[in-house]
Amino acid sequence: MSWDERLFGWLWRRGKALSRTREAPELSARRAHLPEQIDSLTVLAAAIAGEPVRVLETQSSGGAAAGVLWLPAHLDVLAAREDNERAYVLRAALGAIAMRRRL
Repeated sequence: MSWDERLFGWLWRRGKALSRTREAPELSARRAHLPEQIDSLTVLAAAIAGEPVRVLETQSSGGAAAGVLWLPAHLDVLAAREDNERAYVLRAALGAIAMRRRL
């Protein structure tokens, strides 16, 4: 590797390190994480839908299709963590209803 490639690589890594945004402590305190609830949400969705449902994580806003319920990896839209966890339950229930009604 030539000196200019090493220099570019070093500058690129430094630029990426400087551009990383730090998460505000209040944001992480209210954020709910899907992996902590995925098992209970899967049971809930399957019970409501009346068929096996897989709850999977996505980086987008989510959706439902063919027995799969996509939910965002994190929710932090409400003021408290418990409220965001309840929002996951609501999203799973609504997604399962949509599956059951074939919407």
